[in-house]
Amino acid sequence: MIGITIGISPIYEALAKLSAKCFQEMTSLEVTILGEKELLQSGLTHPASLKLKAFDFVEDDNILYFDADWFCTNIWNPTIFSNCKLITACNDFVLKIDFPNQYPDYDFRKFDDYHIENLASHPISEIRNDYINEIKEFSGLKLEFGKWINTGMWIANRKHHQEWLNKSLGYYIGSIGHHPEYYEQPAMNKAIEKLDLKINYLSRKYNTLVVKEKKWSNSLVGMHVKVKHHQDFIEKITSNQIQTSKQVNEYFFNGK
Repeated sequence: MIGITIGISPIYEALAKLSAKCFQEMTSLEVTILGEKELLQSGLTHPASLKLKAFDFVEDDNILYFDADWFCTNIWNPTIFSNCKLITACNDFVLKIDFPNQYPDYDFRKFDDYHIENLASHPISEIRNDYINEIKEFSGLKLEFGKWINTGMWIANRKHHQEWLNKSLGYYIGSIGHHPEYYEQPAMNKAIEKLDLKINYLSRKYNTLVVKEKKWSNSLVGMHVKVKHHQDFIEKITSNQIQTSKQVNEYFFNGK
């Protein structure tokens, strides 16, 4: 298994280098960072869409893709999902406790047991209806939103999931297109719907959206940092004040 991320533009190149370093230290796996060269080779125009051609740029048959703003913050062995028939990923951020409320009543973020098994158990007031309706209108997605994945981190293998990425690419450059904020994600979830793919859902601690709050639970494994809400963090990275996984953890776990 190999990690793959994308680093294009000065900010995202810096983020990708640091997120790759964190991933390597926490998983002992190598990482390939896709950049301008790969974007040109792909014939695509937006950096995020490069993930749809991930297998074109590596020889490994198992990949863990993560966005440059996803940071691995605890020891993890994702290779246990190698060659799995199911895509391994986390639920999309469809509840208000994911965003914008950020887990206010969740016993200070006990993420180990937070896993959306059945959204029918959640009050309608907790669901991000504006977001869900926007994606449905944009993509024609009929897949129940509790089954959507967040495409900022996922594990796949060439044998079982190349068709998924191919179908996603077809939707992305064809009938669905590029969403102005969520990029390739609607196309990838539409391909899951079309191919009737099953998902191995990881608990929220593997991909938590990190927005305004600065101090987080040290049980988290994957922190998906919303860049526009953490300018101080970005500035510390680009000015080389944060260069290691230890410093990332200190920033978010200790509030430093």
